[in-house]
Amino acid sequence: MELTFELGELSETVYHALKPDNVMIPKGLEISMKVEGGKLLVRLSGREPRVLLSTANDIFECLELAVSAVRVGECST
Repeated sequence: MELTFELGELSETVYHALKPDNVMIPKGLEISMKVEGGKLLVRLSGREPRVLLSTANDIFECLELAVSAVRVGECST
């Protein structure tokens, strides 16, 4: 499963915000992330569809929080 988020300048910041969450992952699941051309590319692979969907959902939730936090920080400066 590949997820692509067009975040522009936020891509690098969100990448660093999500990266620590990818340390302790379920056995059999692989996650890779990189920033390329203003996009955050996330690749998930594993054998259990339920685990992949749950992980993708977690990534969406963390992404939403990271983007919201950055935007709040921008508004307060």
